[in-house]
Amino acid sequence: MRPIRGVWWWVTRPSSSGGGGGARRPTVDERRAVDSGASLILALVFLIVVSLITISIAGLTAADLRLTSNFSSAQSMTAAADGATEVAINYARSNFDVATLNNVAPCNAAQQFNFQTVQAWCETEWAPLAPATRTVIVSTCLANVTSGVACESSPLVQAIVVFDDYPASSSYSSCVPIALGVINATCGSQMDLQSWAYNVVPPTVTSITSSGAMCNSTTSNFTLTGVGFTPLSSVEFVSTSGYAANFVLHASNVPVNPSNSTSLTGTVPLIPNGSGAFYVEVVGLTGASPIGSSLNTPTVTC
Repeated sequence: MRPIRGVWWWVTRPSSSGGGGGARRPTVDERRAVDSGASLILALVFLIVVSLITISIAGLTAADLRLTSNFSSAQSMTAAADGATEVAINYARSNFDVATLNNVAPCNAAQQFNFQTVQAWCETEWAPLAPATRTVIVSTCLANVTSGVACESSPLVQAIVVFDDYPASSSYSSCVPIALGVINATCGSQMDLQSWAYNVVPPTVTSITSSGAMCNSTTSNFTLTGVGFTPLSSVEFVSTSGYAANFVLHASNVPVNPSNSTSLTGTVPLIPNGSGAFYVEVVGLTGASPIGSSLNTPTVTC
């Protein structure tokens, strides 16, 4: 047995008597046959490796194209939502639509940007005697989201803006809730954009309990349960009685950093007896909790 170019050969050499044999050296033709077989195997291995690399590159290219397409689509939707939100804020500044008071309703008509049709929904809290006269929560979604409640719960963009409806030169405001499309002269004299967030999950309030009387008291502590409570949250009690007797009262002693995201404590504001019912709302870093009778929002009645 001898190595011939890396291959061990056993070759039988016949004896002169024809009854046996011994080892002999391979001929030139035999060695060429070995070389040709080895070359063929190497060529096949090379082709397989090249094929696998080509398939991998093609897969990566296809994935990259899909990612690029998805990114472009998401970027287009975000830009459209930004544009519609800006239009809605400018519209709400001079239009106090009564349909949005303590309720979620379309801010204006659906808008189209970058071939994307989007709808902005507004919810308005009104404190007619305060400098921060109106707080408007604008939530924008694709137009196929046909419910304001659904959009406010999972918006592409959500902005919170505060309007001062008192002119700098006067203590009188003519800005009151009226039908959509009617412009009030003093609405939106000043504006403060408080937040602008993407793909937020706003907090939700499910229940409220208190250590004492909730009405005509400033010493009773309350506990809210729900989800999505964040640091720097505020708690508001919003009148359900509409613009005839509308109040927004702010709770005190709400912790800057809640101990967890499902419980929030504070001290009740002064709610006079006979004031009616108030929605309980949380405004945090991820937006504001939706309020309204259709959402089964917890209420306090005095």
